Amino acid sequence: MWAFFIMGTDGSGSKDLRTAMLSGIQAQEAPPAMDAKKSPLTAALYSAALPGLGQSYAQDWSLSWKSLAFAGAEVSLWVIYASYIHWADNRTARFEQYADANWDVTRYVDWIIQWQSQLNAGSTWSRDQIIVNPNAANPWDRIDWTRLNQCEEEIAQAVGNGFTHRLPPRPQQQYYELIGKYPQYGGGWNDASGFTPGNILTDNVSPNFLIYRDMRGGANEMYNIARTASLVIVANHVLSALEAAWEVSRANRTVEARAELRPVMRGGGFVEFVPHVDVKLRL
Repeated sequence: MWAFFIMGTDGSGSKDLRTAMLSGIQAQEAPPAMDAKKSPLTAALYSAALPGLGQSYAQDWSLSWKSLAFAGAEVSLWVIYASYIHWADNRTARFEQYADANWDVTRYVDWIIQWQSQLNAGSTWSRDQIIVNPNAANPWDRIDWTRLNQCEEEIAQAVGNGFTHRLPPRPQQQYYELIGKYPQYGGGWNDASGFTPGNILTDNVSPNFLIYRDMRGGANEMYNIARTASLVIVANHVLSALEAAWEVSRANRTVEARAELRPVMRGGGFVEFVPHVDVKLRL
């Protein structure tokens, strides 16, 4: 320890001088206040909104490798998602154009009427009952869709003929899915002139059916990748929020230690500097 003797110019002033000097020393030697605790909830909300932001908040708004990692993952995942959605949409437009050019619902109706006695001996539908507007420009506008579905339903009553679905009107998504997924609709393709009811059960479909099926499958694969990316985006938000909250909670529990010399007034005008260690634990 150290000690100093302080004496004023007269007896009355020495006490004031010592007091002033001691106050100045104490003011200079006083340890800074401990930083205020940060909120784990605030950190979690920041990262839930923008991954990496809560990590920067935990580090006094500096860029850490964690904040850069979470933010970089967010950007990369959104690029992947947007890219695959764009590619899938383009492929969807192409396979729908292919379907409109090569599959005809009126051809499908004609095929049903041609083979209905074999499909279901009790079915007595006629072409005119289903194709009610034969002069319409588009094949799908010529059809009474309710009657078509009633016809399909009636034929499906016979067991083992492969009729399992009802075709929704174009341009519903299910319309484009069913015509390239189930052999029941094989007779509607423009290269299926030899298609028979027996081909439904053996999946013996025409080349255009297979080409279309693969086109649709390729688009769906890209949608699946985009969907997976969207799930990982959500996971990135959740993980970043949890990690940011944990980081702040951990920082709030740190131990701080400060060593200093504190002045103590002694008798006879002496000031003694006493070593002091200040330990603070954040809980």
